[in-house]
Amino acid sequence: MNEKQEFKVNDRRIDHGAASSPAEADAPQSDSTSTSKPKDPGFTTDSGPSMDFTTFVVSLSQSAFIHMGLVNHPDTGKPEPNLTVARQNIDILSMLEEKTRGNLSDEEGDLLSQMLYTLRMRFVTALKDAEASATTPETGG
Repeated sequence: MNEKQEFKVNDRRIDHGAASSPAEADAPQSDSTSTSKPKDPGFTTDSGPSMDFTTFVVSLSQSAFIHMGLVNHPDTGKPEPNLTVARQNIDILSMLEEKTRGNLSDEEGDLLSQMLYTLRMRFVTALKDAEASATTPETGG
């Protein structure tokens, strides 16, 4: 039982450097990406731009416009007002403005505040129009 057995190890990894000693060959290899800062690719698709703050604000704003009935719904091609959802989108943008205060570039802050102003003014008009149409009796023909 004093026979020494030899093992041959074939490393099939590509270009990961050779071990300088058998002890290094047996040591677990660490992933090179774990020691360096990983690259953040973000969320991108072939069909559109990557998501950034401006795109996010415009997306929520567009949704609010759709739900106010000011823009045709993309699925039906006609206005489908839902003021509850429109209000939720405006509230989300308002919360975003509050939580990011002091952390946005001048352009981002201006975009957000201008978009909120426009949405709020349009929402008030849409709400008045909805109330007026609800109280006005429809004429039958």
